[in-house]
Amino acid sequence: MTTHEKPSGLPDGNLLTGDVAVSGCSFGDDVQLHCSGEIINSSLGKVSQPSNFQGAVDVHIEDSSIDSVQVASDATAEGSGITLDLKNSNASGVTVHDGVKLTLHNSNVESLTLHSGATYSGFGGDAHKVTLMDSSSLSTFGDVQLDSCTVSPKSEFTLSGNFSILRATLVGEGSFKIDDPADYFRAGDSVFGGGVKPATVGTSGEVWYVPSAFLSMSDEELRVGTAGKRIDDLLSSNIAQTLIRSASLLATGAHIQEFCIAPSVHLEDGCRCGLYYPFLIGGDPLAIVYFLWQAGLRSAIPTAYRFLSVRQIEDGLRRLVAERTERTFGGTYMLTGDYVTAISWDRARLTPESVRSRITEFCGLEDFSSFGDVELSKERFWASLEMDS
Repeated sequence: MTTHEKPSGLPDGNLLTGDVAVSGCSFGDDVQLHCSGEIINSSLGKVSQPSNFQGAVDVHIEDSSIDSVQVASDATAEGSGITLDLKNSNASGVTVHDGVKLTLHNSNVESLTLHSGATYSGFGGDAHKVTLMDSSSLSTFGDVQLDSCTVSPKSEFTLSGNFSILRATLVGEGSFKIDDPADYFRAGDSVFGGGVKPATVGTSGEVWYVPSAFLSMSDEELRVGTAGKRIDDLLSSNIAQTLIRSASLLATGAHIQEFCIAPSVHLEDGCRCGLYYPFLIGGDPLAIVYFLWQAGLRSAIPTAYRFLSVRQIEDGLRRLVAERTERTFGGTYMLTGDYVTAISWDRARLTPESVRSRITEFCGLEDFSSFGDVELSKERFWASLEMDS
């Protein structure tokens, strides 16, 4: 193994080969990694790799900073492939291509572009200006924040853990498991006559999908935990934000195979409870039935609804989405005036205890753990409030 500690220059210039252990180094431009090993507490100006590079690279970078990364690999060559694992590090101007696996552990990246065949996995940290092209894939686990994230129609993304998406455009398969029509630019679909991509969702902040958190709290616990905020304002805002997102998703015409916000208890494939979550918080019977169905609690479904198929339940819920939202001149969505008025009149019932009472009166259910992991759901909710404060 070749060890480098605080050198002014390397024997092979900025070409790292073989098995290496680098500590406390400062590199200039055009660093090439033809090696395996680790780089610790160092600064790298520009890491580049030729697109025809053949060979295996597996490098762990920790407590370091990288100004620019342009990395590719000849994935067709046997034994080739590049794996970059960043921990507690910062990187900017990152572009990775076919055959490259990029993993970030509690690391931040500014301007990340993934091209065909590249994969990005984030375990904590922030990613700003993320673009997934062609058939690249993105997975996040743990506390990850994506800001200005665009996923192309053929790419994949999986979002799990305590994630947040700000100013995001997500198109592709992953948590939502969306099938995109072949002609994904649909002419005239926007109010200005231009085409849009299916399943494009723009958000301006965090949107909570935490049914088990709300349904497991007392009104007092929520009031104290939110520093005295009005509970009805909190829940009505949550209904509005999630319903607008559902309307945006459904209006694209893409087939949403799955959008599940309680995967630990919803074991059915193709669960789309995330689309109908706002109606659960609002106490709508069809939404309660859908959540019971997906949790395998069909015996708790009242007789009047027990013979409905999932398709019929979803058709009814999608009609509610269409009836309670409308498209603005700018192409976004908002709640209809009638539904805003209905929520305003119903504010006294927008508390955790009132929603629980409605569900219990409707189907007799008193154990709300079937709506998701209570502790994890609460943890996400409280953590998001801390970020906003």
